[in-house]
Amino acid sequence: MVNWNEFTLIAPSLNEEKNIANFIGKVQKISTQLKIIIADDGSKDKTAEIVKKIAFKNNRIEFFDRSSKEVKGITASVIDSLNKTKSKYVIISDCDLQHPPKYIIEIAKQLEMGNDLAIGFREKVTYWPAHRKFISSIAQILAKIKLGKLKVTDPLSGFFGANTEFMRKKIDHNKKRFRLEGYKILFDLLKCCKNQDKIEQFGYVFESRKFGESKLGAKHVLAFLKSLLS
Repeated sequence: MVNWNEFTLIAPSLNEEKNIANFIGKVQKISTQLKIIIADDGSKDKTAEIVKKIAFKNNRIEFFDRSSKEVKGITASVIDSLNKTKSKYVIISDCDLQHPPKYIIEIAKQLEMGNDLAIGFREKVTYWPAHRKFISSIAQILAKIKLGKLKVTDPLSGFFGANTEFMRKKIDHNKKRFRLEGYKILFDLLKCCKNQDKIEQFGYVFESRKFGESKLGAKHVLAFLKSLLS
């Protein structure tokens, strides 16, 4: 039985008004005790309004407004949220439902077993256009070369959990290796890991986005290339 009071779910968001309420609802069906931080990078739609309305009735949900922050990006959003976290463990997930919330339970169980990291790897992708598959395959090859002997199935996954203190120490001791404007914080974190660190992995189905648009663009590709060199 998972002790959800020891977990915080961090979900970066940007213009997810069509997904956010459904995402929160699905997470709360797993546990009403799980703390949820929606770290928003300045949405121009109704994302903030929707989350604040839900949070008004539930103190386990927090809207973290990052619109005034100088550096935007998933990595910066996660790190800023991590600094606010008081729980023993954190889980990182997108809020567009491409990371199915039901797998949060698997991450939590693996962390409670004493692992430092619990990583969901994309065992199957429901649908990706050809160009996205090509970009992803090249990026995966480059990421694995960078990690060397550290064997991780999907180092570019955005769906994972960590022991909070473990993650904080890795970031604090290796600040220059994290591209704050980037979107692959797990990869930056893995660059700081060693073979003796306890890393567990599990496969999941990466779902297609039903609403909204992918945020992947040229600036994200550039941030990843910079990350390869740090």
